[in-house]
Amino acid sequence: RTIPGTGNTVTLNLGSSEVTITGNAAGNIKWSMGGTGTTAVNAGTSNIILTSGTANANTFTGGGLTYNNVTVQGAGAYALTISGNNTFNTFTVDRSVAAKTITLTAVSTQTVSSFVCTTSATRVLTVNSTAGTATLTKTGGGVVIDYISLANNTGAPAGTWYYGANNTIGANVIDWNALAVPTVTTQAVSVIEENTATGNGTITALGGIVTTRGVEYDTNTGAPYAFEAHTDGDFATGAYTQAIAGLTEGELYFVRAYATNTSGTAYGAEVNFLTKPDEPSAFTATPGDEKVDLSWTNGSGSQKTEVRALIGASPAADRSDGAVVYFDVGTSYSHTLLTNGDHWYYRAWSYATEGGLTQYSDDATSVFDDAIPLAVPTVTTQAASLVEETTATGNGTITDKGGAVITERGICYKAGSSGDPTTADSTEFDAVDALGAFAMNIAGLSEGTAYRFRGYAVNSEG
Repeated sequence: RTIPGTGNTVTLNLGSSEVTITGNAAGNIKWSMGGTGTTAVNAGTSNIILTSGTANANTFTGGGLTYNNVTVQGAGAYALTISGNNTFNTFTVDRSVAAKTITLTAVSTQTVSSFVCTTSATRVLTVNSTAGTATLTKTGGGVVIDYISLANNTGAPAGTWYYGANNTIGANVIDWNALAVPTVTTQAVSVIEENTATGNGTITALGGIVTTRGVEYDTNTGAPYAFEAHTDGDFATGAYTQAIAGLTEGELYFVRAYATNTSGTAYGAEVNFLTKPDEPSAFTATPGDEKVDLSWTNGSGSQKTEVRALIGASPAADRSDGAVVYFDVGTSYSHTLLTNGDHWYYRAWSYATEGGLTQYSDDATSVFDDAIPLAVPTVTTQAASLVEETTATGNGTITDKGGAVITERGICYKAGSSGDPTTADSTEFDAVDALGAFAMNIAGLSEGTAYRFRGYAVNSEG
């Protein structure tokens, strides 16, 4: 079929059709988008099948157009000459019955998204050019062809076209590569958490079509590795990441990158990483007299707990401030020699170390609490003054407020010459929050009667 005739402008709408062109009595197949007019093809999802049962030469004059799927097949071991700089979605050469030859016209370029070459027994695909060097260009991914004879052809882009062990390589073959295992390097593991991490590798040479890339890992160094994680696909060279899950907190792991193609699997060098421990839990700060008692439950995977303390504000979550008051293996600590009334804030992290690596639990989940060490006030009693028949002045001094606000101060008293009075007895008081001496006027006393009295003060502790 030749389209169009002289002087015509023709658009061939193929849609979803399947067009089969079978060699004539002489065995010839001829597809020609030629003539002197203008020709266009709306390829749609069509399939063009070229088939012949003889070895006669055949032609595909593509006119520099874009096609969907073209298949070269049949029982004849024939040659197909392709002219024009054409583009194909999928170009298939079926060698299941007979060998095939694809001859490209000089300096032409055929661009394919997918190149399929079925293999059966030892039937050879021959790819050559009528003169000079022609180019096969593939967009995305690689191609591997075994039982191939090559001459006068450039594979583009570089690192895309590969030939197997059964090959004949003639003159002027450029950027076709012998199939080999990939080349892979391993980079440091990143985004390390308690139970997950990100493995990093780089494929520096494909060696063929890389269909799997990933990492192997274990808690023991060296192969064999007990665990692996991978991604399947059709991969190019370059860096890649691989998610790793199901890890144990505070554990040292050994990992290496790998990639697989049809020739085999290649591995990068081993690196190691340490997962984070879980943060402590049930962290509490309980105030006492000039101390704060701390307690917690150690986080899973931790070897030690670090506690930082700061007056007036919580220590920063990134461990950039506060004093380290505890760093050991226990689950409690008494922070002593404090000044009552100071407001202490505490924050705690888990710590793990192995293989020369260290990890702290996440800053964002560090636990914290605060407390103010307090005590009851300290009070002394001085001798009564201005003693009359029924009145007197009781005197006391608050020497330490105990770190808290004084809510009541006063004198408690009772008649008699023995036994210490308490606030359950008679009292005179006020609500002044102050250190130092104070006096309370006592009235309603009995003449000639002995009284015992003493000063007192009350804060939130007693």
